[in-house]
Amino acid sequence: MRERTPGKGDVERIKSAIEIEAESSKVVVTDKRRVDKEGELTPAGGEEVPKEKAVKPSEVAAEDDVEEEDEDSATTELKKRIQNIKDRPWMGGDAKELSKGDERKVELLDTKGFASFLAQGPDMDLEGMTVREVESHFKAFESASEISKELRNLYKNEISRDTGIVLSDEQMGSVDDFISKLNFEDPKRLASLKEQLELYVELPKRIGKKEKELAELCGMETLETVRKTQGWNRKDIPALGWFFRSGEENKARKTVREEMGLKLGNVKDAMEFMNLREELFQNLGPAKELAQIAGKRARERFEAMFNAEGNLEEMEKAQAYFDKLGGSGEFGMQYMEEEDREVDQEELDEAIDMRIVRDIDAALDAMTPRSSKPLTALESVLKKFVDKEAVGSKKRDTAKNFVRNIIRDRMGRESDKAKKILLQGWFIKNR
Repeated sequence: MRERTPGKGDVERIKSAIEIEAESSKVVVTDKRRVDKEGELTPAGGEEVPKEKAVKPSEVAAEDDVEEEDEDSATTELKKRIQNIKDRPWMGGDAKELSKGDERKVELLDTKGFASFLAQGPDMDLEGMTVREVESHFKAFESASEISKELRNLYKNEISRDTGIVLSDEQMGSVDDFISKLNFEDPKRLASLKEQLELYVELPKRIGKKEKELAELCGMETLETVRKTQGWNRKDIPALGWFFRSGEENKARKTVREEMGLKLGNVKDAMEFMNLREELFQNLGPAKELAQIAGKRARERFEAMFNAEGNLEEMEKAQAYFDKLGGSGEFGMQYMEEEDREVDQEELDEAIDMRIVRDIDAALDAMTPRSSKPLTALESVLKKFVDKEAVGSKKRDTAKNFVRNIIRDRMGRESDKAKKILLQGWFIKNR
């Protein structure tokens, strides 16, 4: 704003506010200031002030204008905003009924908990989203704590069953962090995770109805026989799914593949369950971190169990525990790195192989062939070895073949003729 120069009218108004003193050319203003004949102000009391220090009426007017300028600046800004609003295109339109989707959006705004969702949840464009998307986001937000609890229990139970390790609430904290992050960054994924957890409970029930038929297809009387024959000992995992993910090619599996489509219908449930386990226990955010925490403690437990000079029973217990740390192959949590597993397994195999050879030799050394039923006595001695389903990492047929080769080697080295003939008879009978 440009400075206003006082005119004659201004001086006259100032002079009208003072009393003229006859004995002096100076006058006193009502606010205790004086103005000389030229219109310049002097202090009260009559003393003159040098011109360079006197305050001119023009300066008083300029000070008043500063306040006016501030007020005018705010007013100007407001006027600009109003003008911008006026310049915008018309946002209204003919009155029309809301769509059902928009009606539902409006209803949601008055739903209990929705305000908290808007305040704490992710940023949303209510106009640009479908009502289904809005509801999905809201439901995910509402169920976040429930999902976190379910996922915690799922992992805690799996880890406890596999390793015997029970993680603390603090160690399980990564689950809460993961769910909280999804809640803000990817509520759609949170909603789908909820569906996955529900499906994980439901699928085994549906699959279980087909497993009896699976056993019949394979020519086996019970599902336990299926598991035993195929080496699948996790009772919580349907054998049906295993047949379609196993790398083994055998007659039973081939029969199932060829005939399943006709006799059991779609096997999608079994496949989906196995894929779901892989997703939840290997690929999902907190799974790997929890497996590492549990794996560290589990390794300490394994090392305390394994004694290379121990008896066979102790070694087999160490091997069984070690097998669990593999996370049931491709279907479960991985508690150990593959390279570490290979090194540990080699040490286990070497110790177990040596122990079983020594134990078979000791059993045969202690046997006397001069009993009333010497072959029966030999079979009794060897039974606990040949019935083994596992010898270290060797399982089922591979394990049994290994034991038979140990016995055959002993037969070739046997110096006792009676025992040698008995061993030959044993092989004839147990071909």
